[in-house]
Order: sequence, then C-alpha cells, then structure tokens
Amino acid sequence: KHLKELCPEYNDTKKDSSSTPNLLLITPSITDFNSFDDETFSWLRNTKLVVKPDQLVKRRGKLGLVGIDLNWKEVQEWITEKRNQTIRIDNSSYNKDDDDESKQNDNANGAAYGRLTHFIVEPMIPHKEEYYICIRSHRDGDEILFSREG
Repeated sequence: KHLKELCPEYNDTKKDSSSTPNLLLITPSITDFNSFDDETFSWLRNTKLVVKPDQLVKRRGKLGLVGIDLNWKEVQEWITEKRNQTIRIDNSSYNKDDDDESKQNDNANGAAYGRLTHFIVEPMIPHKEEYYICIRSHRDGDEILFSREG
C-alpha cells in the first residue's frame, strides 16, 4: 500500500526495467504470476529474492513475515500462503480459532488485527550487519529512531 502510494512508477508492469530498480509490488489485483515472465522481469528468475508485506507491520521477521533467499517459484508459493492471512500485530500471530472474548481482550490491550494484501519482492543482498530506522509522528513533532538490531 505504501510503496504504491509513494512511488507509482514501481507499479507499472509495462515500464522499461532499465529506468527502475529491481523491485516488484504485488497488490491484491495481481493473481496471475505468469504476467511477470517477460524480459522486463528476468531478474525474478535469475536472482535470489526477499519477499515481505508492504504494510505497517512491526517485527515482520519475528512474525515469520519475511521470506529470505527464495527463488521466484518459492516467492509465489510464499505469497499464496500468506495472502489474505489475518495477523495480530503485537509480536504474536493471530489464531483464527480465537474466540470473540479473547479478541476483545486483545483490542483492549492495544493489539490490532489485519489482513496481508500487499507484498514487496526485491533481490536478496547478503550482508552481515543490518540497521533499522523508524519515523513516528506525534502531535508534538516527529521522532526518528535508529537501531543496530531489529
């Protein structure tokens, strides 16, 4: 959702790939992965990939919401498995068998539920260190958080 709004050029599947980085946004309207079989998307078949939801989900890795070092076929399977999955965003997964009372308790404690609908696919870049940045807006101003660990 966010990449689509901020960078509409990444959503044009007919665009010349030399003018945009190797990045693919999978939206709910994309149901046929064969549409990415032409030369514009050859990098999908020739590169190890990373896939993750393009939604405001903290701790994606801890929630099992990042597919790493996958080939294109594995990415398709990963998205098919995760698409429309309901998750609880508070560092634990949503159990579809939870009763209404436990959901109400979660909501009272700040948990939020949502469906995974948008995904980013990009090349895997092996690295030893990873840094995180978070920008939070508050009524009194913005806060920038930086971390050396997730």
